[in-house]
Amino acid sequence: MKIKNNKGFTIVELLIVSGILALLSAIALPKFFYMIERSKEGATKANISAIISAIRIYYSDNSIKWPDDITDPSFKKYLEEIPAVKVTHFFGGYRLSGTCNTVEIVKDNPGKGKGHAYGIDKIKENTDGWRYDHETGDVWVNNAQTDTRGINYTLYGHEWKESNCLTGRIEFITTLPNAGWIINLRFKMYDLRFKIYDVRFMI
Repeated sequence: MKIKNNKGFTIVELLIVSGILALLSAIALPKFFYMIERSKEGATKANISAIISAIRIYYSDNSIKWPDDITDPSFKKYLEEIPAVKVTHFFGGYRLSGTCNTVEIVKDNPGKGKGHAYGIDKIKENTDGWRYDHETGDVWVNNAQTDTRGINYTLYGHEWKESNCLTGRIEFITTLPNAGWIINLRFKMYDLRFKIYDVRFMI
């Protein structure tokens, strides 16, 4: 009768396999977590779009007036529940909860942006939830850190203002004798706001 010699793995072989698995994990896990975070960034953009849409419907229904507080029960007619900021910023800096839907109401004019969304220069990097300006109807992610693509969170919901704004030039020409007056007017219009940024008079 022959006895089989069932030889197991040696310690060296186990160490090699463990090292390979650890290397694969070190490469794959960060990519996996970044993919999850990017899906949360997309969800946050969708949530802020839902809030902005509800605010605009309120504005249309209430004699061109922005809501004073979007967390007030009267606003539930337009949005049953304020959705959460889903991003977590797990890759460094201040970590957001991913579940916060609190709203900070702007008490003063936030000023013009410094590298963030237009109208923002007071949003900090250690806050969470949303920020709302009842004078303009604007809402932002209440955190000034950048996402996995390097885009500032405050720009979420505001990218379209530059990418989809109406631009153009209007030219007025007079027919005065011996003189031609030309006025070049360049403009941008977005979010029902008209901004003239270049006026030239030519004789």
